[in-house]
Amino acid sequence: MKSTLYSLQYIRGIAATFVLLLHATSLFKVYHHYSYLNNFFRAGYMGVDIFFVLSGFIIYFVHRPDIGNKEKLKPFLLKRFIRVYPVYWVVLLVVTPLYFLIPSFGEGFETNPMFIIKSWLLIPDIHFPILNVAWSLRHEVLFYIIFGLILIFNKNRKVSYSVIALWLTTTCLLFIFMPRDIWEGQNIWIKFLFNPYNIDFALGSLAAHLFVSKENKLKNFGKLSLFFGLIWFAFSWYNQFSKIIEVHRIIAWGIPAFFIIFGLVSLESKGKLRHINILFILGNASYSIYLINYISVSFLNKIFNYLNLYDIFGYFISITLCVIITLIAGCILHYVIEMPLIKFIKGLILERKSKGKNNKKEAVA
Repeated sequence: MKSTLYSLQYIRGIAATFVLLLHATSLFKVYHHYSYLNNFFRAGYMGVDIFFVLSGFIIYFVHRPDIGNKEKLKPFLLKRFIRVYPVYWVVLLVVTPLYFLIPSFGEGFETNPMFIIKSWLLIPDIHFPILNVAWSLRHEVLFYIIFGLILIFNKNRKVSYSVIALWLTTTCLLFIFMPRDIWEGQNIWIKFLFNPYNIDFALGSLAAHLFVSKENKLKNFGKLSLFFGLIWFAFSWYNQFSKIIEVHRIIAWGIPAFFIIFGLVSLESKGKLRHINILFILGNASYSIYLINYISVSFLNKIFNYLNLYDIFGYFISITLCVIITLIAGCILHYVIEMPLIKFIKGLILERKSKGKNNKKEAVA
């Protein structure tokens, strides 16, 4: 089985672009009362659900052999830490001072020391983090911790799976039976630990489990799964505007993401998916694009205003340029800062391990 699935990167790139287009649409609607593409990308928030399902798939696909092996806990959490925090902190180093230099930039609580600590560590709070898009990273970190916990039940996968089952069952029961108004009034930690977003991660893990299962023949229905997921996705998009029925985002976007991802990886495993370089590049840079997309569009809007570029190009071309520039900026951040930073940190860790081994040898000698 292929260790690298390019289709996952394609989906990452598309999801990040959806979120970017949502923020571009929303910001220009507020600032200029302009409906970009008739608000077509108003449903772009579903890119976050796609990211969550993808995360569930990738973590299970890569680390399934580690389940029940407590020795894998430390390297797993270390890898996740390196993947999430360093470049996030780089962006925060730029954004955080703005709330002190320009008080009108926020609502006041952003300069509170405890709030800053929570934002930097991605600890839940009643407010969005300093970098508002990082709210989703809080849920990513929770999923990593939960998955990490099941690694510690050494050689007893039944215990590991029981922990997951209990967590997800509680999440599903609250999701199905608790009225929204009561849910909104719950303690912040209850809403965080048993948030419906957990179901997105579970759907991704289920897709990965079905994909790697040797006994499972569902991979033969990759085209059908992809088609079904796209039809569901299209209906949810149409329903976003027509409001035929009220549907929770997990049902509207999480479930079709499950079918689309399973369909694509199944087709790729059979060599029925061609390489799309631009999507692969965007997929690699998707995290960086996601981190800066909101502040980038907001900043570019101010630049375009100052230079009177809206009068020259018009709103449609100007917004499109903002989107393209943000995608390029995200790619630059990824290849110039994120990748070298991750490589540097990994090098430090390897060097530290090497010194530790040498010290042990000297002690034995």
